[in-house]
Amino acid sequence: MSDRNWRELYRAALIEVDAELLRERVAAAEAAINAHVESMKQRASSLDERLAISDAAEGLRVLKREPRYQPEPQENTPEISF
Repeated sequence: MSDRNWRELYRAALIEVDAELLRERVAAAEAAINAHVESMKQRASSLDERLAISDAAEGLRVLKREPRYQPEPQENTPEISF
């Protein structure tokens, strides 16, 4: 997997505003990053490359904690409050 591919998928996840598409874009970026990490095991990688991968993985973890990433509550499901 090319360096460019995971970076493009990561950027697409960062700018996605639609919640459903965001989940899809995050999953695609995570898969591309994981594949790139595997390819890095087979060759020498630079510190800059390792830092970029680490930063992108952290960025995706942050996106996954955002309210827009969380599924919408179902209308049929009563909300419980105390």
